[in-house]
Amino acid sequence: MYISPQVENFVILDSVDRAGKDSTYDRLIPLSGYRFQMCMRSPISNLVYARIYKRNINTGFYWNLLRHLLDFPNAHFIYLYANKEDLIKRCIATNETDLDPNTYDLHLNTFRDLINEAVYFGIFNENNYYEVNTSLKNQDEVAQDVYNHIVNPVLYRNC
Repeated sequence: MYISPQVENFVILDSVDRAGKDSTYDRLIPLSGYRFQMCMRSPISNLVYARIYKRNINTGFYWNLLRHLLDFPNAHFIYLYANKEDLIKRCIATNETDLDPNTYDLHLNTFRDLINEAVYFGIFNENNYYEVNTSLKNQDEVAQDVYNHIVNPVLYRNC
């Protein structure tokens, strides 16, 4: 069954820690009129952290899962990122203890490498992938930007 792009959508938000997933989620749900099925974190996160922490996982499973999730009509992968300096400030402001701010370059670069691989494999394309630098906008602007892309991806392409 086809779902109109202006109605229900499946949205995956992913990012390094402190890039704005929770804030975007909290603002995007009401902005959408509660019509978006949202998911924070994705198989990309599993692949990122497997690489960083040298975990032995079946990477094919996660690539296939991501491909299938994005095969749904009106499925969108939204990558949120921020400048390293802002991530460190946010980490300090929120007393983040799970992540060493000195490893942000590794995390940001590993996310970028995997996103590039997803584009290469044809999983991400201009219709289902969008990214936002949350250092350049306030939380409301980030949510509005993501919403605009979802409801009209032709005008808001960046892949």
